[in-house]
Amino acid sequence: FRSLAVPVVTGGGAVLGGLFFGHPEPGRFGSEHETLLLGIAGQAATAIDNARLFQSAQRELDERRRVQALSGGQQQRVALARAIAPEPPILLLDEPLSNLDAALRERTRTELRQLLKRLRMTAVFVTHDQAEAFDLSDRIAIMQDGRIQQLGTPEQLYLAPVNPFVASFVGKANFLPGRLLHAGPEALCEVAEGVRWPVQATAGAGAGPVRVLLRPESLRLVPGGSGAAATIPGRIVERRFGGPATMYLVEAAGTTLLIAEAGVPRGLPPEVAVGLADGVVPPAFGGAST
Repeated sequence: FRSLAVPVVTGGGAVLGGLFFGHPEPGRFGSEHETLLLGIAGQAATAIDNARLFQSAQRELDERRRVQALSGGQQQRVALARAIAPEPPILLLDEPLSNLDAALRERTRTELRQLLKRLRMTAVFVTHDQAEAFDLSDRIAIMQDGRIQQLGTPEQLYLAPVNPFVASFVGKANFLPGRLLHAGPEALCEVAEGVRWPVQATAGAGAGPVRVLLRPESLRLVPGGSGAAATIPGRIVERRFGGPATMYLVEAAGTTLLIAEAGVPRGLPPEVAVGLADGVVPPAFGGAST
């Protein structure tokens, strides 16, 4: 689906499997309307109807421009509509939105999910974009070296990854070394001298060195640097306002943590304390090495 739209001759005949049968009408070559008919077995009306469900491709359809006049992104949107038009039982999409700009990519993937749901169509979507995977998928498979590391819902992969690779691959991740005091349903991990946090001990994690997975939003900052219960003293070295959230880089416990807070930056002093956000019980993986 990365390939560009291919013109096909149409006229007084039918399109079947991308081949033309009949007598072509002279002078009719190469518009994206003909392109949309590729792969349709006598279902041209259905093809156009489904293609028009993509609002992002509406202008290209209405303006009746020739394929050669379409941009790469426009050609890719038309090719995507063309692939869905015959309503196959299963559809393979290999990074189909890669040529679209950010705003159009977000809008198109929303339309794509709605269309796939409406048609009750199963799709295998290959992507390196986490936002695309989370927006479009009911289940996600994370692969490394040709092997599936974890298969689950977006929530399962993000909140309960089975290993550090999955944790790092899906979203931003901090790993804080610590010492698991005991496993079980109420496991505790010592992340600094005298500071113990509740954790979820993953398979293979026993008493001893562990790595605690801390998502940026699972940490909180307390002004003052020390004194708050169950916190680690730290120092803010950088802050970045990103619109919905402010990102802080904080040096604490011999490492640098990325911490996210919703909204505009607070007037925090450089010296802060780092603790777990309310209700957070992070996973802990066995072994202290990276």
